[in-house]
Amino acid sequence: MTKVASFQRPQLIREGVYEHLRKEILQGNLKVGEWLRERELSESLEVSRTPIREALKQLVQEGLLESSNKGIRVREYSLQEAIDIYEVREMLEAKAVRLVAERSPENGIALLEKQLQRSASIPFEDFAGHIQADLDFHSLIAELSGNQALQDVIESLTGRLINLRVLTKNEIRSDESQQQHEAIVKAIAANDADAAEAQMHKHIGHFKEIMQARIS
Repeated sequence: MTKVASFQRPQLIREGVYEHLRKEILQGNLKVGEWLRERELSESLEVSRTPIREALKQLVQEGLLESSNKGIRVREYSLQEAIDIYEVREMLEAKAVRLVAERSPENGIALLEKQLQRSASIPFEDFAGHIQADLDFHSLIAELSGNQALQDVIESLTGRLINLRVLTKNEIRSDESQQQHEAIVKAIAANDADAAEAQMHKHIGHFKEIMQARIS
């Protein structure tokens, strides 16, 4: 009988569990500080505990969950931790958007405008969709900066940022947030690096103030 390598079952169940839990966090259905139990999740999702364990491990690695000797829960940040994250993010993204405006990457404006259109088309009640679209907008700016090291550092903050974005989820889908994104793109299109940087500072500063009010 021909010997073959052991069959590895595709991780579709794990991926499905991961996507489901991630969306529940983004949507705010799993609250900050809420404990997640493997057995309870296994019963409610009707899957074995193995894909649950693997999905939870991935979410811990990404910073959405935190693990301790008491178990795993949705990550919670102190006010100072949150301020630190936003201050670093503001500095990095202001630099990224300046580089985009200065370098005018090919198809950059078209890609950003497409992202704006996508955000505008998301149903009002879809908090998870709005948060993801917001993250994608900022990730695209980091990518268009052309600085891989800068992009990597910005992306490394994404997991920590998601939980904080949930605190401001109703503002993310607001007309004001959309208009701030549009102002950033307009400055980039005009190759006005100073204006682009100023608009990014204004945008992130706006959400930092909201976040501070809701944590304190």
